[in-house]
Amino acid sequence: MFTGADARQTAAHAPGWMTAGVRVELVRVLVTTSDPVTGAGLASYLEDHPSTTLLPKDKSAEADVCLVVDDHVRPATLARMENLARTSTTAGMRMVLITDLIQEQQFLRAVHLGLSSVLLRKEAVRERVVKAVIGAHAGRAEMTPVMIAWLAEHLRSIQRDILAPRALTSSGLLSREIDVLRLLADGLDTSEIALELNFSERTIKNVIHAMLTRLQLRNRTHAVAHALRQGVL
Repeated sequence: MFTGADARQTAAHAPGWMTAGVRVELVRVLVTTSDPVTGAGLASYLEDHPSTTLLPKDKSAEADVCLVVDDHVRPATLARMENLARTSTTAGMRMVLITDLIQEQQFLRAVHLGLSSVLLRKEAVRERVVKAVIGAHAGRAEMTPVMIAWLAEHLRSIQRDILAPRALTSSGLLSREIDVLRLLADGLDTSEIALELNFSERTIKNVIHAMLTRLQLRNRTHAVAHALRQGVL
């Protein structure tokens, strides 16, 4: 049987291990807290799991996920998170926060720094912590309904106060570009789009060319696919 100890020993030489011919990548985790006792307990959850490996503080830049623990989020907590984000050498590094109290603006700042999931301290049992850490590495998030509401309102305010006055959307597309793409998706050609939107064909061609260049899209089909992925069509 391949145990957690076996996984950690293997991780000292490679970022993963083999089982049944399949390479299992270990999630490299840094635990950072102002309370050493709490930190040791949480570290033991991850130390015993075959899919995670703990990093020492001097290897913090290599972490895939940073587990940040504080009873209340304070300026020092955010400063610690900012330092982790700034010094990280890992693409897509994520953070999981365990706390009892975080204010809205602190939360939004933490999200910009890479926060993926938040657990209340009373919820931080072994299964939840391991699930949150592995989930964060896989691109999943875990937040309270209040935090989701904060995030949604923040996105709405960006759209309302910053993007809309510039005729932009959260996808980076201009409103006119979305109109053109919607008609392209319906199968209309340049002349038909120009007639539908009451513009000249040259204007429509210029809109498409500027959009492809700005967003580094290959062609019209790629542009429509991009708009579909962004949820604007």
